[in-house]
Amino acid sequence: MTNFSQNKRLKQLSVVVAILTRDRPRMLKALLHSLASLQAPNNCLVRFLIVENNESNSQEETVKSIRPLITFGTIHYILETSLGIATARNTAAKEAARFGSDLLVFVDDDETVPTEWLSNLIDGYRESDAVLLGGPIRAAPLIGKHNWTERLMHRNIFRRYLRNERRAARQASLRKTSRTTIVTNNWIGQVSLFTDYKLRFDEKLNWSGGEDTKFYSDVRALKLTTGWIPDAPVYETIPRDRLTLQYQYNRAKDQSTTSFRKKLKAKRIAIYTLPVSVAIKSVVMVSLLLLIPVTLGATYLSFARTSGWIAGRISAIGGAKSEHYRTVTGE
Repeated sequence: MTNFSQNKRLKQLSVVVAILTRDRPRMLKALLHSLASLQAPNNCLVRFLIVENNESNSQEETVKSIRPLITFGTIHYILETSLGIATARNTAAKEAARFGSDLLVFVDDDETVPTEWLSNLIDGYRESDAVLLGGPIRAAPLIGKHNWTERLMHRNIFRRYLRNERRAARQASLRKTSRTTIVTNNWIGQVSLFTDYKLRFDEKLNWSGGEDTKFYSDVRALKLTTGWIPDAPVYETIPRDRLTLQYQYNRAKDQSTTSFRKKLKAKRIAIYTLPVSVAIKSVVMVSLLLLIPVTLGATYLSFARTSGWIAGRISAIGGAKSEHYRTVTGE
């Protein structure tokens, strides 16, 4: 099985930077413009791959319009008409393998990247012996007019991302991520994970999400090294339709449903400890609600997410499945 030696990592690397997109033309264009401003990583052959997961090729012309702006590497577009996030990720992995690439990078179409992002990702990979690594996500500043509840939610999301980033910086490194999960909003992995180890994103999770968390678990189960690259952040644009209490509640509910279904499948006994967990979380939820005015809104997001966690656990018991990715947010 392939696990590149340090010498091989220093040689020229073939890299595919993959972006999955569906019905977010404005956000995709912003990401593509940020990719056009990247500094070229040393000794790399780079391909940018846009996988449109849609019924028709609505974004092919947008991709073509960016080609003249790309200062290094090549840009490629493919249409994947079989809808589902895991299916689209597997399509990107197949293309990377077809290109004979060493590395596959994922970044989301609702993000933008700083100029040094890709160079820092590659440098982090070369300094590590990990086969899968990730980096931080930050909330991009708000643009345009927003009401006070939207500004409050954005401030909460910004702080949550910052706390997660600081925690990862303390707990993870280029050679370990024992308490930090690598997810595909900022992800770099060896293509050998797909070609040699035969891993795939689980297409049963096409609509619920969590396919990247499961992939990370599968990598860890093989006892392969994973790592964290703290100086390669990406910036997520938080659209107006995600800046509501309802959306954040629904998102947390979906994540909780998917997580608990997985837990029940692995260990059915988890159902017996659920009443205690729900009771504790309910007390926390009420406390967070009461603290909203005291903390000037600092517990606003935590209240929504804790409420969603409880609802998701209960939904999973009833056999519910998350359908989070059937609805596209953003523009």
